[in-house]
Amino acid sequence: HEAAQSDAACLKYDWVQAKLFLSQGPILREITGLRPQEHKFIRYMDHRNRANGQVPVMCSYEELIEAVWGKGSPQTETEVIHLVWELRQKIERDPKQPQFLQNVPKLGYRLVTKVME
Repeated sequence: HEAAQSDAACLKYDWVQAKLFLSQGPILREITGLRPQEHKFIRYMDHRNRANGQVPVMCSYEELIEAVWGKGSPQTETEVIHLVWELRQKIERDPKQPQFLQNVPKLGYRLVTKVME
């Protein structure tokens, strides 16, 4: 059972290179084509996870709007939802059943990431 666990896919964010990877067992594949807003979203959420001992943190819509578009931005939950939809197309095996970018109903999102070794 442990072997299956170590082969499970996970997201890893490399802070030094500012790159996102999908890791599955020994295979590490870079996720390319991220727009600047998608990159800010991932970087911010990974930073929150690291600050929380690598336990995924739920980030509110308001918090994500400020992190991605800046304080006092006119963006709404709709833009966050659209950004999440775009990201899921790039990072999830099945975007309709997200494994990494999870919805917290009526509150925000949680991103499951692991530290780069």
